[in-house]
Amino acid sequence: MPGRGVTRPFYPNVNIIRLIAASTVIFSHAFLISEKTEANEPFVRLLGDDKILGIFGVYAFFITSGFLVTQSAQFGSVGGFLWRRALRIYPALVVCILLSVYVLGPLFSPLGIRRYLRWSNPLETTVLSVLNPSYGMKLPNVQFYDPAISWLATFTNGSLWSISQEIFCYLILAALMAIGLLQAPFMALALAVGVTWQLFFEHPWPDTQLITISLLSRPTSSAVRFSGS
Repeated sequence: MPGRGVTRPFYPNVNIIRLIAASTVIFSHAFLISEKTEANEPFVRLLGDDKILGIFGVYAFFITSGFLVTQSAQFGSVGGFLWRRALRIYPALVVCILLSVYVLGPLFSPLGIRRYLRWSNPLETTVLSVLNPSYGMKLPNVQFYDPAISWLATFTNGSLWSISQEIFCYLILAALMAIGLLQAPFMALALAVGVTWQLFFEHPWPDTQLITISLLSRPTSSAVRFSGS
């Protein structure tokens, strides 16, 4: 909760920026879903492979959201900040996972409903997906059409890759709060730039890169590729 007499700044254009950014992701994914490839996406034709409009939208969305979340971290305790973030993510995430595992899973499993519930360990899948949201991107023994047509056939919810990254960023902010670096703007900015560069962008040390985002994944890869692990 904000302290007495503290007024949070209001940025009226942030929501429209985030709306536009999210819309670019939908635009790019429309090519992938309908054509099973993003080769005809205009930005790919203009800038080359993997340079879809949506990935720039993802960066814009994360950056603008990061400003708002960091503003939230300026008020209250570390525990209060993490609790607010958990309430923002986990109720909807749990509902999403339950619907995926117990509704979509049985309906779209080649095993059939009974064999899916018996052999696919839905309870274990639910727990693992809550602990690691990226796990829930693909469910055991679930496919929506022939995987030979496209690697997308086995993806139940590809959007879940971003949840783990959000949680990681929240933990970074909480650590900055705990050691007081949020009160040192230049130090916090330098650290944020360094972490962002390490997480999302190509640099001279690819073997140490923690996360590489590939929205134009190959059939043998997923929406988020972990390297150096």
